[in-house]
Amino acid sequence: EAFRQVNVGAQVSGQLKSLKVELGDRVQNGQLVAEIDDRSQQTALLTAKADLATRKAAQVSRQATLRRAELSHARQRRMAANESTARADLEQAEAELAVARADVESVKAEISKAQAEVARAEVDLGYTRIVSPIDGVVVAVVTKEGQTVSAVQMAPTIIKVAQTEKMTVKAEI
Repeated sequence: EAFRQVNVGAQVSGQLKSLKVELGDRVQNGQLVAEIDDRSQQTALLTAKADLATRKAAQVSRQATLRRAELSHARQRRMAANESTARADLEQAEAELAVARADVESVKAEISKAQAEVARAEVDLGYTRIVSPIDGVVVAVVTKEGQTVSAVQMAPTIIKVAQTEKMTVKAEI
């Protein structure tokens, strides 16, 4: 048997769109060997980008609300200094300012989360292109074009690649 053999599998689920190698083909490290239909990953990426855009728009809105609260608070402080306003109005302005600041921080956290979702969707999209992890020979084709692979519980094997320059001989006597 080959000294080193690798099961090349899928990290995302989907239909095997194309198999680029056949049994006995030599492959190089990083060579494209198969592609999984990437439409669901493309959709997930578009959804994640749209969510990120929504969060950024919310940030602009919350910053405008914060600016309005800052102006209101400053106006109430000036009026309180001249004793031209009720103490309750100043306290209300301070509370609104604190809430507006918290909302801005909250939306910043949501943006960070949305950016992480975009990054994850980009990675998943990249996983639809399956490459050989080593130089070697295709010694088995486990999955055929058109088959659906499910990577939910474990990575399904697409092909097996072996380095046949070194072999191990196992004998039973």
